[in-house]
Amino acid sequence: MAFRKNKKGLDRFITFLKILKLFSKANIKTISSTVTKKHYTDNEGKRMAGVFELVMNDFYRDIDLKEVADTANMTPNAFCRYFKQRTNKTFFQFLTEVRIENSCHILSKDRDVSIAEASYASGFKNLSNFNRKFKKIKGTTPSEFRKNYMAVNFF
Repeated sequence: MAFRKNKKGLDRFITFLKILKLFSKANIKTISSTVTKKHYTDNEGKRMAGVFELVMNDFYRDIDLKEVADTANMTPNAFCRYFKQRTNKTFFQFLTEVRIENSCHILSKDRDVSIAEASYASGFKNLSNFNRKFKKIKGTTPSEFRKNYMAVNFF
């Protein structure tokens, strides 16, 4: 099926629908075999919702293990095991990922914000640690991320 760029109006919409039809027939496979669906009881759902709410609202500040464990009504050791079993990552890995995503949002939204400002606003206290974590999670440095984002979203 050939798609032309110069279609107008209804022809363009019909082409869009044909593309959607192709996607609906696509054979989709999971990229990672380690991803499994987690089923939560109502109690577990409320517990995890409280933890996620704490992280999403307060990721920019220091969150210690006791505080998050108290939010889940658990001891710190029990919470660590509980969180890892349900998310396949440690709580602090999750917190770091949330902080990195926030810094990406800041870096892509405002050119005038420095990388250091974005890192501190996202809860990192040390710029070199931020750069190391950013590269590990995103596969690129913060400055390369910003440069590539600005190049792609120039218009």
